Amino acid sequence: MTADVSTPSPSPSPSPNPGAGAGVGAGEPPPLLLHERFAAVARALPDAPAMTSREGTVGYAALARRARHRAAWLRAAGVGPEAIVGIHLDRSAEAVVTMLAVLRAGAAYLPLPLDYPAARLALMARESRMLTVVARKEAPGPFTDVAALFLEEEPAADPTTEPAEPPEPVVIHPDNLAYLVYTSGSSGAPKPVGVTHRGAVNLVDPRQDYVDFRPGETFLQLAPLAFDVAAFEIWGALTNGARLVVPAPSYQAVEELPDVLVQERVTTMLITTTLFNVLWDARPEALDSVRRLIVGGSVMSADRARQFLERHRRRGADNRLINGYGPSEATTLDSAYSMETLPEDEDNPPLGTAIDGVSLRLLNERLRPVRTGEEGQIFIGGTAVTRGYLHRPGATSLRFVPDPYAVGARMYATGDKGRLRRDGLIEFTGRFDDQVKVRGYRVELGEVEAAVRDHARVRDAAVVLVRGDSGAERLVAHLVPRTPGADLAAAVAAHVADVLPEFMRPASYVHHEVMPRGLTGKIDREALVRLSVRARDSGGGTGSVGRMSRTEAVLAGIWAELLGVEEVGRDDDFFDLGGDSLLAVHAVLKAEERGVPVTLAQVFTRTGLGELCEELERNEAAGTGREGTPSG
Repeated sequence: MTADVSTPSPSPSPSPNPGAGAGVGAGEPPPLLLHERFAAVARALPDAPAMTSREGTVGYAALARRARHRAAWLRAAGVGPEAIVGIHLDRSAEAVVTMLAVLRAGAAYLPLPLDYPAARLALMARESRMLTVVARKEAPGPFTDVAALFLEEEPAADPTTEPAEPPEPVVIHPDNLAYLVYTSGSSGAPKPVGVTHRGAVNLVDPRQDYVDFRPGETFLQLAPLAFDVAAFEIWGALTNGARLVVPAPSYQAVEELPDVLVQERVTTMLITTTLFNVLWDARPEALDSVRRLIVGGSVMSADRARQFLERHRRRGADNRLINGYGPSEATTLDSAYSMETLPEDEDNPPLGTAIDGVSLRLLNERLRPVRTGEEGQIFIGGTAVTRGYLHRPGATSLRFVPDPYAVGARMYATGDKGRLRRDGLIEFTGRFDDQVKVRGYRVELGEVEAAVRDHARVRDAAVVLVRGDSGAERLVAHLVPRTPGADLAAAVAAHVADVLPEFMRPASYVHHEVMPRGLTGKIDREALVRLSVRARDSGGGTGSVGRMSRTEAVLAGIWAELLGVEEVGRDDDFFDLGGDSLLAVHAVLKAEERGVPVTLAQVFTRTGLGELCEELERNEAAGTGREGTPSG
């Protein structure tokens, strides 16, 4: 048996879906451009709900009109084919309108998150050769070398007339860029991946059977706009006549998420394994409406998957749980495995079969298919393969290689290890390099290490990923200082925060006189992982431990368990120890199980163990419950 899981088709084919391709002539294939597919849906289903946000719900025709007006504004500013337009907006209806407008103007969009460090935003703008950026005056961003288009200055739309079209129509090809996604770079700098219309359309084409791409479905736009999953959410809905729900702009609104799922009756969602675990543990009923749930980013828990499927079998519902796999370089999602087919005696789900238009191959060093039971590297070919790293021909040539199984085509070398199973599917077994996943986000440890080493007081550094007993993930930086000092960890952390986004920052720092190395002279990363579990932040101390109250002891034990540290003291801060919003939900659930009622809001506002416990004990003494109301 060979490792060729599927064979790509040349391009998306016509579909019976009444939303996608609507408006084209009878027998004609649907358009291969994202904005043209959206326009066809708007013509066919003008009054259907397109998007629900804090502004309310807008129909397809109204949304199309807003996008046409903004596209005319962009065209007047010189935006055209292959231009890169930055979008420096929060998650919102305005951001979606801007994406549609950029595509209609023939250009490609680049999301620039409001919460990214200024230095990283400036680098992204410079290296992408961004033409202009759309922003608000209150948050213009550090884009001094490009002209900004502020939404407050957009010409008012005349409701009685259509916006003026350019004298010459915008002509672009399916292989033109649609959007850019930045990925972590092993050399110390992030890399821009150029995604084409062809690849993005293939991802959300209604002929794909891993999700129901059709009118009547409701997609949730939950992912940060800078991550490729957002493209699946937005275009999966808007090019197929479905409704897109855009919740609060905060990306950390985990506590409100279950209510959004229930109130909006979300039917389709792609989330990380970590978030699935949190939702299932906290509010399993919130997922009842989600008929097609794709989970990816790390290995899925087989036990939770079986619990999910059993719940919906008892309900008589047809909810499906999909194990998804795919990198940004191959347009987000390339294979899907239905978890209901996982045998009872297996705990590690395979990658599944490639989606239509994509090939998934497991090859050895000579690019030959491996045999059953053998390991190899996973290669992705077909329509999903992106253009590569924009303006990085060297890096592109290393990872995007000629496909020996498809004449004139390329395939992407993922760097992922896999083993070929007897059933012909691929089981993920690890990486060939130092790339890791943190809360579902891909991180090159080399980029984090470069940021740490860049501090003047650091001689050498290495960063490792540590997983706690609960499965929680955190980065730990090990460093050899040039000039030791009690404030070094805080100084390096502040420096890293100026250049790396939050999910890439180490949770703690450990000092060494010399870095542990193996016989070959390479850094012994396994030893660093062991030291990470035992050690605490060298610069911050362990805080006051001493004799604790019952509440303090219970919460300290939970935090230590979740965050993978030996000991937690009264002065320790949950988030300084590596906590995040998802781990905070876990902490609240475990505290309730052990008889300590605490809310997520309290964990966020009273981040230190001592101050949090003082508030909880004051409430208990006053006879108030979790919400400050009389208990009993």
